[in-house]
Amino acid sequence: MKKVLLTVVVAMLLASCTANSNVNIDEPEPKEPVADNEPAEDDVPEQERYTGEIIVDGFYRGRIYFLPDKETKMLLNDKHGRDAADSIPLDYKDASIEAHLPKELGVYKAEIKADFSQQGWFVPLNEIKLTDSIGTVEYKGKDFETNDLDESVRAKDRVCGLIESNVRRFDDGGVMFEFEGEIESEGYYSVYPGGDFFGYLRIGRIVPDEKSMKNIPSYLGKYNNFSVYFAESNELYQKLADFSAVGKGKFKSTDYSITYNIGGGAPPDETLTEIISLDEKYKGLFKFDDNMITAPLANEANKYRGGFMDRYAIIYEGDLGSVDNLDNNKEFVNNYYFFGKEEASKIKILSSDEFYYGLKENKSGNDDIFELVTDASGKKPHSISFRYFYKDRSSNGKDSLIKTYSYGYFKNGDEAVRVFEGDMIAGMKA
Repeated sequence: MKKVLLTVVVAMLLASCTANSNVNIDEPEPKEPVADNEPAEDDVPEQERYTGEIIVDGFYRGRIYFLPDKETKMLLNDKHGRDAADSIPLDYKDASIEAHLPKELGVYKAEIKADFSQQGWFVPLNEIKLTDSIGTVEYKGKDFETNDLDESVRAKDRVCGLIESNVRRFDDGGVMFEFEGEIESEGYYSVYPGGDFFGYLRIGRIVPDEKSMKNIPSYLGKYNNFSVYFAESNELYQKLADFSAVGKGKFKSTDYSITYNIGGGAPPDETLTEIISLDEKYKGLFKFDDNMITAPLANEANKYRGGFMDRYAIIYEGDLGSVDNLDNNKEFVNNYYFFGKEEASKIKILSSDEFYYGLKENKSGNDDIFELVTDASGKKPHSISFRYFYKDRSSNGKDSLIKTYSYGYFKNGDEAVRVFEGDMIAGMKA
């Protein structure tokens, strides 16, 4: 559980290889001269020009999805044994490749130069240019009237103002979907350093409200349950961090994807592209610190909502090194806050110098109550129960809480002894 509080999920790997050659300088063989500006033929991999369509949104990130036309499909199949049933990911590292490409969402005719002789799902892209002259376009795409996609979905289909850029189906029934375009969402967010598990990336989570969810694609009723999940990639992240580590606002983001019927978590690979507005009521409520995690506690019931429940969240604040300190029996301090969403109330409910607490899943159906529990690795597992009184039902007109401990303190001579429920003291069972 200690590790879980530092969050969840993820990572992908790419690899490349190089080759060397030797030359015998003692007995050189005669050969035709090669011009200085022309590389030797053996050093250049076979690369051909192909035509088709590309799907882009103007936010270029080193990958472009390419839909070959009918004639290019036949060439790829005959010469390279590649079945281009859907779009093909073209990867590149040279940013100049994208310099003259469109800045608006759309499907564009293009001619590319790429090395399809290499094995693998993605293909290295070397050149690309827009053109009016391509071969036969076999599929024009269709519009989905609702946000829920069905099994007919293909690249070039449009939904919620986005364009489906790639559909990858697996033999076991799993499907992965990629989209081009921006999603607008409104909701609560949290930003925090990811720690060692995330390679110390600064990551964030936006939990869209019910209205926003209608503008986010789903497949057979299933969403990307972790969206919007992003890592720092531009100056917008710091703007959120400066405003509050936990807050509320309206945003735009790209790189939405859906993983259907495939196990595992989701990496923070979406991109925040615009902060439309931030709710001033939450400004400065929780301070962001690169050495601290400040984020909602999540459990099995609310993990897809980032720990945010209907009316409140329990915010954990702890030093990034707390887990290491615990393992080394060093002192650490963890703080826990009640965060009332509507009133932007912040109530410190607990500070612990020896336990980590998790939020117990509430199966009672009554969200006026919640419980923090230690895990089995605690020195003495126990719980603390809370009852929430909304401001309209509180005597002071503000959000209020009462709590009940499963332990108490008793005087034993000059020493105060903490006794947990079930412990024996003075011959009696607590």
